[in-house]
Amino acid sequence: MVRADPNNAFAPYGLAMELKNSGRPTEAWTHFDYLLTHHPEYAATHIQARMLIAELGRVDEARSVLEKGIEVNGRQGKRQCRPVGRGRTSWQEQLFHRQ
Repeated sequence: MVRADPNNAFAPYGLAMELKNSGRPTEAWTHFDYLLTHHPEYAATHIQARMLIAELGRVDEARSVLEKGIEVNGRQGKRQCRPVGRGRTSWQEQLFHRQ
């Protein structure tokens, strides 16, 4: 069902989110990775995928997803992927203050 309509980005996104929220991050990443490859303009993917892989300790990949997400959101006139100021979570600290 998820791959039945290859133009539908929401189905694999919804599945990825369900897997992530069910504590199945590796399986979730499979669907986020699919979306980043096949639906790179689906902005919501960048937000959730970067959080997931940062939480998995894959900080360099998370930074790359963040940068691409900022570009996508900029083209779409959205602000969701921009770095936040105060109140960052630990994964955000890792991305922005990595030594």
